Amino acid sequence: MSAPPLTLTVCVIARNEERFIGQCLASIAGLAAQVVVLDTGSTDRTVELARAAGAEVHPFAWVDDFAAARNAALDHARGQWVLMLDADEELPPDQHASLREHLADNTAAGFRLPLVNVGEEALGANHVPRLFRNVAGARYVGRIHEQVFPSLLAATKAAGQTAKLGRARLLHHGYSAALTRERDKVARNLQLLVKAVAERPHDANLRLNLGLERVRSGDLDGGLRDYAEAFRMLAAAPPAEVSPELRETLLTQYGTYLLRAGRLADVEALFATPLAQAGPRTASMLFTLGLARWQLREFSAAADALGEALSNRNSPGLTPALADLHTAMPHHFLALCRRELGDSAGAEAAFRAGLGTARNTEAARLDYARFLAQQRRPIEALEQLHESVSTDAQNAEAWVLGGNVALSRPEFLEFALDWTAEAFRTLPTDPRVRELRAEALMLSQQSEAALPLWREEATIKPGPRARAAVLLCELCTEGLALTADPASDRRADSSAALAWFRRWIEFGAGAAVKSVAEKRDRIRDVLPEFAAVLDSVVADAA
Repeated sequence: MSAPPLTLTVCVIARNEERFIGQCLASIAGLAAQVVVLDTGSTDRTVELARAAGAEVHPFAWVDDFAAARNAALDHARGQWVLMLDADEELPPDQHASLREHLADNTAAGFRLPLVNVGEEALGANHVPRLFRNVAGARYVGRIHEQVFPSLLAATKAAGQTAKLGRARLLHHGYSAALTRERDKVARNLQLLVKAVAERPHDANLRLNLGLERVRSGDLDGGLRDYAEAFRMLAAAPPAEVSPELRETLLTQYGTYLLRAGRLADVEALFATPLAQAGPRTASMLFTLGLARWQLREFSAAADALGEALSNRNSPGLTPALADLHTAMPHHFLALCRRELGDSAGAEAAFRAGLGTARNTEAARLDYARFLAQQRRPIEALEQLHESVSTDAQNAEAWVLGGNVALSRPEFLEFALDWTAEAFRTLPTDPRVRELRAEALMLSQQSEAALPLWREEATIKPGPRARAAVLLCELCTEGLALTADPASDRRADSSAALAWFRRWIEFGAGAAVKSVAEKRDRIRDVLPEFAAVLDSVVADAA
């Protein structure tokens, strides 16, 4: 004779959840023998929708204590197992078979189920303690980030039952950026966590989450102090008592925020500790370590960490991966490390791999263009930059880099004229773009068109280069008097004029060279050192 089916109670805590409560309850239809909705004061249609879905609804006066609410829901549970859901979560039908398998596991006291944020599925899952046996003594503790498994395991120890990682995957809708702002969850969580830590000061999980909420609220230093305390607690605990999920979460978050604070040596020290070495270093940890080593200019060690992170980034972890791990960033920084190490082929391969991803490619594309220019492959560099400005016409860095690359070679002068014209039309107030446009016009012997731009440049950013450009353009423009600044450094201005003169020669600007040489007497009182050089040039030519 077969054993009777194990019954399941689904418990949901809700308040003003009319947006989500329907899909939550529909997702467990046909699976639960009992559905308990504990309503903590809804003023919308939450209660009506829950009853329409067949749930029993029980009111509960909210007392700023999630454990109290969870326990109140447990008081109504009659099933042999409890699945605890939030109203903005669901258990998709394709996960029901896995959940039924969990219910039939006689050796399990409960399961930590993978929970995935909708829209971030590629990053992996948190593992949350949501499915457990409904046994006497199993009670939640903690005002927020409440835990039931410590009491559950104590109650089931005699039966030899343990906590396990489950496969039945939950979907979570409620932590999108818009909903977080709408509900002001950060402020709420921070307030509750401060109280919870005061009540349970030795709870590493609470201290970790307090650190996270402090960082989210803008208090990075305060958050790092809480992370350090959580780390101290876990490091001092017996290894058998350290939850693998908690260890992984702490190391990932703590390392990330140490990096954000610029505490690079502390990042390296963190991942060398016994706690970090007690389990696998995930791709997220290796990525953070690689970025810290890059900034410390430890390029070989950084490349090792980044390469290992890329090799492991699709391996499932116990916590979601860092979002940047699945963008161009790890490839980008690996390419920069390879470049610094003199491995041009490795750098190019990493750049190309990064550009093959869908996100955060623009910074990588700019550095790839710089790399190509350094490799004396200007046409390929300009192709990459054309891709950048085609995607984002306001990308000033791409326009400027493209102008500099084009103006580095005389044979690209016509292209430089077109490039800087479009750049100047797009970004007319960018001083770097204005200067590049003035230079392109000047080198193409369009001195009259270049002159107003150089005059503006000399006014906004006075310097020998701009002043010399103004004087040379004035010499090449008929009927103009020279603009002389008696307070300027005439020796520095002469050196700058000579540099421009050599650029004209390099770019084949014969008419401009001849015009300036013929009019050298006009600048003898203004730039005597430059005039003397011109005298020598003319004498040598004669």
